[in-house]
Amino acid sequence: MDHCKIGWKQIDVQLKRRHDLIPNLVNTMRGQMEFEQEIPEKVIQARNAAVSARGIADTATKEDLITFALSKLFALVENYPALRSNENVLQLQEE
Repeated sequence: MDHCKIGWKQIDVQLKRRHDLIPNLVNTMRGQMEFEQEIPEKVIQARNAAVSARGIADTATKEDLITFALSKLFALVENYPALRSNENVLQLQEE
């Protein structure tokens, strides 16, 4: 197995971990963001698309969509003081 394939396998493991954490993050935030459901839903849609990605190019494109959706979600958190101080939210954001 060449170094590129080995490197990609390691990246793939981290992406799968990211995909597993996203539902926890969104669910933790949803309870606090009663009126803000569109952005969390877009994060879940982007995550589901990324899980089904095939090949490196498709994965890269779909991971960019997750990153964009998460950046909007994290910006939204700034409007909710309870979320900004929630230990679970902070830990999931960091991970």
